[in-house]
Amino acid sequence: MMTTDLSTMCRNPRARVRLDRPAAGPPRIVLACPVKGRGLLVNQLAFPDEERVLRLYRRLFRDEALPPAALSDAERTFLAGLGYLVWPYQIPAALPLDEALLAAPLEEPGAGPFLELHRDRLRARGAGPARGAPHPPLDRARRELAETGGVVVPAVLGPALLEVAQARLHKLLGEGYLHHEPADRHHTAFDEALGEALHRHLAPLVAAVVGRALVPSYCYLTHYLQGAVLPPHTDNAQCEVSLAVTLLATPGPEAAQDWPLCLHPEGRPARRIVLLPGDGLIFYGRDLVHGREGALATGRTLTSLVLHFVDPVTYRGPLKRSDHV
Repeated sequence: MMTTDLSTMCRNPRARVRLDRPAAGPPRIVLACPVKGRGLLVNQLAFPDEERVLRLYRRLFRDEALPPAALSDAERTFLAGLGYLVWPYQIPAALPLDEALLAAPLEEPGAGPFLELHRDRLRARGAGPARGAPHPPLDRARRELAETGGVVVPAVLGPALLEVAQARLHKLLGEGYLHHEPADRHHTAFDEALGEALHRHLAPLVAAVVGRALVPSYCYLTHYLQGAVLPPHTDNAQCEVSLAVTLLATPGPEAAQDWPLCLHPEGRPARRIVLLPGDGLIFYGRDLVHGREGALATGRTLTSLVLHFVDPVTYRGPLKRSDHV
């Protein structure tokens, strides 16, 4: 039986706290707490605002052995709202990532033709005429990227790796590791462990297509719910080159087919791009206007992982977003 007795609450062992010192404005505390059944709760407190709350934080962080029972009911209620205090049944399971699971199914991109990098994945995926011809060689991919701002990479995640990614996604959703604002119609996470691992693994491939050195900045996982919208936009400074990968579409591929990505090259007709689970799109998100058509239909979900990169020679800003947790 679930209890609501505040005296039985405990610290959330998965809570993460950091002090953020932005270039402009006062320092702030960022508290991120995954809570099973509620999702990832993110709260920010800026100095010198909320002095009473900051004093409470200092008590907690100075004395890690401070038991919740030593707090007042008002303090416990406040910290429970932030997800820092939870009941035992709300503690999410730890989800360490075994990168050995990624090593076997993921080829290391080399210097050979683009077709060679993906031939085995395309064969295993069973790409047929309905999916178009086999992926073009590297030089043609580079030319398409230069002319249109984006190039599709079929089956950039092969079946085995896609299965690993989907299994982890279900665990992240079930255990409360994704941030959710009901009005936004999606769940999100910055730099989740799987995304960071894929960021490292796929960086040589993206650099080979672009034709120059790149470094990863941040990655963004989004699980869209029915009614979600993604209006046309351009991305942040850290998103010079991006690889967008569809991880999951439910109840089936039609969720991806009916909600395509749309690229809007300047002076050219818009491109509607369908990315089925495992497919990727390399594009210049900072310069190219992109979004999705309409709203995601009722009863459907779509999950996308976007890996962002910058040129280490020309880019001098921070790699992470200021609201990154």
